[in-house]
Amino acid sequence: MVATAAAVAGLWGAVLRPRGSGAGTLAFALVLLGVLALLSLRRRLRRLVARWTSFEVTVDGGGISRAVAGFPPIRIARADVAAVDERGAGLVVRGRGGASLLVPREIEGYERARALLAAWAAPPNPGAAGR
Repeated sequence: MVATAAAVAGLWGAVLRPRGSGAGTLAFALVLLGVLALLSLRRRLRRLVARWTSFEVTVDGGGISRAVAGFPPIRIARADVAAVDERGAGLVVRGRGGASLLVPREIEGYERARALLAAWAAPPNPGAAGR
């Protein structure tokens, strides 16, 4: 927004001011830009809140799934989990087929999901295969 405001002020100074446009023209353009930015921000925040409130992660014995309004659902079967990495935002679960999903730290039950998924990511016991 700052860059756009600077471009409007530069355009006014280079083109409109020499042609007789006063400071009112610049003020009008900057106020209009601010109003449009606030309307856009408000709309984006409403969409973000709607998506966040619809965010659902389900971990069961067969796999993990994520559903969010506006995005296709993702499911990774437990047998297809290739890696579980902890990042600053939460846990990233990667499937062998290329699918991945994020379990954000902010969700309710994050610690339980983290403990369960850590067991999924543990390498299998090589001595158990020969028994």
